[in-house]
Amino acid sequence: NSFFNEISNQKLIGFDVETTSIDSMQASLVGMSFSWQEKTGYYLPFMCRDEDTCLSGHELNTIKEILENPDIKKTGHNIKYDDLVMRNQGIHLQGIVFDSMLASHLTAGHIRGHSLDAVAERLLGHSNIHIEELIGKGKKQITMDAVPLDKITAYAAEDADIALRLRNVLCDTIKDSATEKLLNELEIPLSLVLTDMQFDGIKLASKLLEAMSIDMNKQLDRITEEIYFLAECEFNIASPKQLSEVLFNKLDFPVVKKTKTGFSTDEKVLTELANSSHPKSELPKLLLAYRTYSKLKNTYIDALPTMVNLKTGRIHASFNQAGTATGRLSSSNPNLQNIPIRTKEGRGIRAAFVAQKGYKLIAADYSQIELRILAHLSQDENLLTAFKDGKDIHRSVASQIFDIPESEVTSEQRQSAKAVNFGVIYGQSAFGLSESTNMSRPEAKAFITRYFENFPGVDRFLKEKINEAKKTGEVTTILGRCRKIPDLFSSNKMTVNHAERMAINTIIQGSAADLIKTAMVKISEHLKATDSHAKILLQIHDELVVETPEAEEENTLNTLKACMENAFSLSIPLTVDTAIGNNWLEAK
Repeated sequence: NSFFNEISNQKLIGFDVETTSIDSMQASLVGMSFSWQEKTGYYLPFMCRDEDTCLSGHELNTIKEILENPDIKKTGHNIKYDDLVMRNQGIHLQGIVFDSMLASHLTAGHIRGHSLDAVAERLLGHSNIHIEELIGKGKKQITMDAVPLDKITAYAAEDADIALRLRNVLCDTIKDSATEKLLNELEIPLSLVLTDMQFDGIKLASKLLEAMSIDMNKQLDRITEEIYFLAECEFNIASPKQLSEVLFNKLDFPVVKKTKTGFSTDEKVLTELANSSHPKSELPKLLLAYRTYSKLKNTYIDALPTMVNLKTGRIHASFNQAGTATGRLSSSNPNLQNIPIRTKEGRGIRAAFVAQKGYKLIAADYSQIELRILAHLSQDENLLTAFKDGKDIHRSVASQIFDIPESEVTSEQRQSAKAVNFGVIYGQSAFGLSESTNMSRPEAKAFITRYFENFPGVDRFLKEKINEAKKTGEVTTILGRCRKIPDLFSSNKMTVNHAERMAINTIIQGSAADLIKTAMVKISEHLKATDSHAKILLQIHDELVVETPEAEEENTLNTLKACMENAFSLSIPLTVDTAIGNNWLEAK
């Protein structure tokens, strides 16, 4: 009782949970820990070994009041995980004000590793008790509910204490800065939106994927037979060593690239061999197709049904805020952002993500967001005019570079302009452009030169930003997201070139991430304020997928467009393409 009385009077507590799994939607609650004074922590056990004493549902109800009290502020490390675990207990965590993992990522995004152990070591010089000391590893690993109470208490109490101490250190570090504003006004509110998304999940039509798997097996068998026929022998197609032997020793294909272990058979090499004049150039084409189908089948078609949560019948992907240095969200279990959409089969996988009965899926996608951000930041007159006039930006750029009317621009010329438009964002060289188009290297170089002559504002902006970065060693996005780029000071020219490309890419891509994150928070707030039953389910780069009741279709569509197009005020209009359907493919 004294514990509950004391915790009820706190203004801020460090909070952490112990569970049976790292999958928040499958995990059972073993216990929870609290800290409100540095170097002090408390542990409440709810699952124990037989000989240890555990708390009951009565205590869980008492602690529920504290966890759902918004006046008792909560801080944690990757608190989204703890929040999801509590949601599955019927407890809705309120008053989340800080996450030391997110703060660490914002202040040191150039450093890999923002786990509690890594950040405690780096910022506090403190070495935490390692989880392996409790549960072991490998085949003999046990779960947390089998750990003796004295051991788990020390471990769990330390976690809550360290979360509190890290909050105090990091708050001082970011005080009165753009980072503090970014954390409080964007990343913490966004983590609550992502908790909702992960908790809600998305329905999967597993039977559709089972049918796709059977069909894919037939295609793979057919391709395998063709490969063996052209190779004049049977071999393990998945073995780079055996494939290299067939291509370069048996069939005398030209060697494109050597590695430490022999001749490379990577995608780039096979693509080059497929375009060569070798009489059996059809073979590398088939090998590329085999790899594409094989990867689709193993990574998605067969794997996705195994990821469906048996309790909810839905897939609950994780959306990670601390996974990329640019500030973009990444996704895992499954990685939805890597589903290939260039092939018919890849796009077909999206048809398996479906709306529940009585609902529809809406996909809302920013149109050419990175180029619009480039136009806004560079203030290049020609680029701004093209967007303000609502022109096809790639056709408009091609018209200016080739000095011909837009009506005369060929599809190949438009494609070249598109390659340069996006190449500029990624700091592409003449070599890179020639690799991605049919241009020779001198043609690509001349093309880039003409581009910058026609868009001098872009040229000036890129040079200015690289010069600034070389002085400060860092770059910032529209909302002040900062990324340190130490390689700008390298003595190796190639390393510096790579760092320069990274600098520009971070400014543009990071600002695009700021934009869609802002939109997500606004959409979520609006949907809740209007008691809508629509929910954001997925975020993939510049696209959101929302599930809406059929009766709310029009309202949800209007909300999405309004919140996304007005998330930022740029010099040019933001445009959002929307589509609606029974599944994700239909909504594209």
